[in-house]
Amino acid sequence: MTTDDGSGKDAMARAIAASVSAPVPSRAEMERERLARKRALQVDGGGGEPRAKRPTLRFATGESILTEVPLEEYRGGNGIAFDDLVDAPRLKRAFLTTYIIDEEWLREKLASVPDVCIALHWQAADGDRAGVRRRDQWRILHPPKPAFSCMHAKLMLLSYDGFLRVVISSGNLVPVDYGGYENIVFVQDFPLRPSSSNANNAFYNDLRSFIVALNAPSDVVSEFDRYEFAGAKARIVASRPGTHARTDPDYGLRALSRAVKAIGATAPDVSQRLLKLECSTSSLGALTTHWMHDFYKFASGLSPTTPSAKGAVNPPPIAVVFPTADTVASSIQQGGSLFFTRAKYQSPSFPRGILRDSISSRCPHSLMHAKVILARRDSDEGPVGWIYHGSHNMSSAAWGHLLSNGSFKVTNWELGVVVPMERPAASGTRLDGVPVQEDVDSVWKRTLPRYASIIPFVSPAPLYGGKMPFLRS
Repeated sequence: MTTDDGSGKDAMARAIAASVSAPVPSRAEMERERLARKRALQVDGGGGEPRAKRPTLRFATGESILTEVPLEEYRGGNGIAFDDLVDAPRLKRAFLTTYIIDEEWLREKLASVPDVCIALHWQAADGDRAGVRRRDQWRILHPPKPAFSCMHAKLMLLSYDGFLRVVISSGNLVPVDYGGYENIVFVQDFPLRPSSSNANNAFYNDLRSFIVALNAPSDVVSEFDRYEFAGAKARIVASRPGTHARTDPDYGLRALSRAVKAIGATAPDVSQRLLKLECSTSSLGALTTHWMHDFYKFASGLSPTTPSAKGAVNPPPIAVVFPTADTVASSIQQGGSLFFTRAKYQSPSFPRGILRDSISSRCPHSLMHAKVILARRDSDEGPVGWIYHGSHNMSSAAWGHLLSNGSFKVTNWELGVVVPMERPAASGTRLDGVPVQEDVDSVWKRTLPRYASIIPFVSPAPLYGGKMPFLRS
């Protein structure tokens, strides 16, 4: 939901706010009410246990989950609702971050929560300043940021009796992102920390560094420190505004590269094109072929120190999944949260051949706000691939770009996770007991269905076939 240089944020916020207040088709409203009644009567999954008595660590092992889409035409199981994710009746305190907010809606959702602190995007031109201030019973944090930067990360730290729930989302704190557009969350519950230290835990260190860099109040940081993160399932990928030297912590694409290396999913010889990426996005920046080559190198687990040559003609094997104008026209939502300008599309440097249509895998007439990278590795060792999801749109503002002196510039605050796609067990053995050696296509076809529930778009995403993307003037 950001532009590549961070400009136009006010216009985007107004457009999104308008989409939030726009009337929802009656059939969607009826379905939402039906599901709400169903949840009110429903007991928790296995043993008929009432909601109030759910096990404490519902998400102990960490899960990636698509958000609820309360429409009639969805395929398979639906996703998670905001109320179920937050569980406000048991919630003691919350630290939340977002780009935009529907305050009236959120106050109703969190009316029973005694301690709420929210980090928001802000503009100096509106008279806002960095720092913390009171708004009734809430604390509002304006993180430090340079001009043209966006506070675009979507994080929830939710404290209950005995555990902390960490939620890293692609959705803003507005109702349309939790009941309209398709979004995705990573959620994991962490118990109180015993005497052992989190010092060597990458999830803890990376997320704590991000919270501290936001200038979160000290009590938010000390509350975070109370919990044990040894069982973290995902790797953190954060972006922080600024120009970062080679010796600085990794942000943006550098953080993505580090996460890929940590899960053992490197693809060191980029010339062989053994890594194939599909990147769904709700906003597109001023992409160029040479930046796409840098993106591909970092996503391969490499650490380039100089930008790719600008003379590159053909882009790497990356498909950017963004809806056509026809797909948006036939959708329920009509594109209020999608941003790609005509000027960027018509730029001679924009690699138009990378675009693919964004078709929902759950509901043919629903649009996505989810930002997901589906990575396939054609290798016989290590993970079959990996999935990124979070707040990063497909832009250099979100992911950053290399400078000629080896430093790395990032414009926005962003946050996401990388989870590996584990290799399935061998499909069989030969008569001599040796496992059958499958080709990479067969392994991928056996792997993909296991992760289909968290891939919001049809993969492989279809070619445009002469159609135009959804554009704004």
